Amino acid sequence: MQCRKLIIVTSLLIILAYSVAAQKPSELPAGVEGVISISPTPPRMSREDTSTPRKEDVDVPVPLANASFSVTTQNRVVASFSTDEHGQFRVLVAPGHYTISQPAKSQTRRCGPWEVDVVAGQVASVEWYCEMGGAPE
Repeated sequence: MQCRKLIIVTSLLIILAYSVAAQKPSELPAGVEGVISISPTPPRMSREDTSTPRKEDVDVPVPLANASFSVTTQNRVVASFSTDEHGQFRVLVAPGHYTISQPAKSQTRRCGPWEVDVVAGQVASVEWYCEMGGAPE
């Protein structure tokens, strides 16, 4: 009885392995994943020396957390997503050319739009940066 169960389970695993291997690329997930960060703001110059930025004024990129974006193609929104607390995201879409953008009333200026091509059976990996708003002092 045990031997028969083992043969059945093994047979099912082999069939499953062949069906996964036989999938066409178009049947595999396609989309875009990556991270969106806020890039450093332009360094403020010291009044004494306008040629060298002060070390304390140079920022480090930080993740753009919990930000909403739209995915459009041919002027039509086809998907949307939000970044997580680490600025990471993943969105599955059909193969094609897409524009990723943030709503116009965003607090982050100069954040996209970005263009990306999605290939059948592949998830494009991206790293994008936004510039934080604010008037120079």
